[in-house]
Amino acid sequence: ASAAEGAVDAAYTNSHEGGVTVTGVEDLVYLDDSGSMFGGTLTLAHDLWQDVATKLQGNPTRILKFGSSAHVLAPRSRSFSVSGVALNWDASSGRTYMWQMILEDVMNTYRPGPGLLRVFVITDGWDTDSKPAYQGVQGMDPMMKELKQQGYEIEFNIVFVRDPVAKKILQGAQRLVGGEEISKD
Repeated sequence: ASAAEGAVDAAYTNSHEGGVTVTGVEDLVYLDDSGSMFGGTLTLAHDLWQDVATKLQGNPTRILKFGSSAHVLAPRSRSFSVSGVALNWDASSGRTYMWQMILEDVMNTYRPGPGLLRVFVITDGWDTDSKPAYQGVQGMDPMMKELKQQGYEIEFNIVFVRDPVAKKILQGAQRLVGGEEISKD
């Protein structure tokens, strides 16, 4: 890692001081809102969202959409409007800033604790806008390494819309970090 990357990662070390301590199961959902999701891909992703949402009601859940930046669709709560989230998920947020954004969001919102942070990501592509270490599918590796080093117990559930090659790569990564596959091809 470069000195600049180390400095950025070091900044995350103390960023979670004011966040929610993970004591039970906390669910966190990231919905890809980049322009590539527009049209049929977004329609399929909305169907997948319906499936994922059934797994979430009951635990504290926070929902964000992301593209060039992250936007909170539902603040942390035990209940949320599935259709309200879908209505505001419209493929209008630019490019794909994913793994680095997830790292920053987790570190700024949650403190490690004895509980489990379950992360659900619905996406059709890989990270294009994070700094180079976090780009592509392999950008998940440094993100996970940092989160584990910080003491988070974290499970990733990646729902990949379409691209079968990238889906296989993400399934391999998923086997390493836990979670399950939800698919509608």
